[in-house]
Amino acid sequence: MTPHWPEGSIARMSHALILIVLQAILTFVIGFRIIATWIFSPQEVVWDGSGSSFLVAVILGTLSLAGILWFGLLQVGRLRCQDLGWKAASLWPAVVQGLLGFLVALIVVFGIAVLGGASIPDLVQAIAHYTWKQRGLFFLIGIQAALVEESLFRGYLQPVLVKRLGAVAGILLTAVVFAVYHLNFTSVSLIGKSLLGLIYGLLRERTNSLIPAGIAHFGVWLVIGSL
Repeated sequence: MTPHWPEGSIARMSHALILIVLQAILTFVIGFRIIATWIFSPQEVVWDGSGSSFLVAVILGTLSLAGILWFGLLQVGRLRCQDLGWKAASLWPAVVQGLLGFLVALIVVFGIAVLGGASIPDLVQAIAHYTWKQRGLFFLIGIQAALVEESLFRGYLQPVLVKRLGAVAGILLTAVVFAVYHLNFTSVSLIGKSLLGLIYGLLRERTNSLIPAGIAHFGVWLVIGSL
């Protein structure tokens, strides 16, 4: 199957950005602001691991996987998973690289949180006190984030920007778009998400695979959760 648009083309870049905007609207506007508001009472917490929180996660995950990844990328874009980077010459080195990337991402998250006024003991305590239901919720969200967001950003957008602007500028710009996509415009969030996007982008560029970036991204959700 031949991709709909050549890598590096304006049409492919435009398609990537359109899908990113749609994913942002789906997740952060429709999902967390409309669906979650409708399901949850003011006293409940979206990340509490309740049945309602799992329902929100399943709805968002299903819409993202079916609408954005399968239809938007694989069908409209006429791409295969391998075209996006879901491949590896050897699996275990890719897994090890992903775990190392996760450790670096963990350090970045803690560092940014400390700069934002949090203390490491408080962060560790908050993470340690997640319930097993919350862990299950973060596992579910982490899978969706790793598959959909890594396919969109590092699998589809980054190769276009790298081809047009060069590796350094392409990776940096993709990381910035990744940060803005989360629709949280505080300095801590923008810097933190940009640095995480940079880590995932470097993993993608260095390995020519999405597997390490996906593992690192999933690991951050599984361990850090909603902090």
